[in-house]
Amino acid sequence: MNNQMQMNINLEDTTEIKCEKCEHTVFNQGVLLRSISRFITGTQQDGVMPIPVFYCAKCGHVNEQFMPKTKPAEDKVSVEDVTPKKSPFTIIK
Repeated sequence: MNNQMQMNINLEDTTEIKCEKCEHTVFNQGVLLRSISRFITGTQQDGVMPIPVFYCAKCGHVNEQFMPKTKPAEDKVSVEDVTPKKSPFTIIK
């Protein structure tokens, strides 16, 4: 017995996806590679994580909807954000 649910979808009920850059409608599948520190993986070597994406067959652009979701930039903290601009201490000579 097959536990997979089959869906009857009519092509007219779908929406065509176009390249955001050149409006071409044919895409190829590629892979983004992300490096993962060995401290995160808990292994002796850094790891590599493949992320499948679709890119435009004409111009190579990757639509935003095909990119992996990341944290918003405002959630990222830089060194400048935590480094005091002026020392709160006074040096007495």
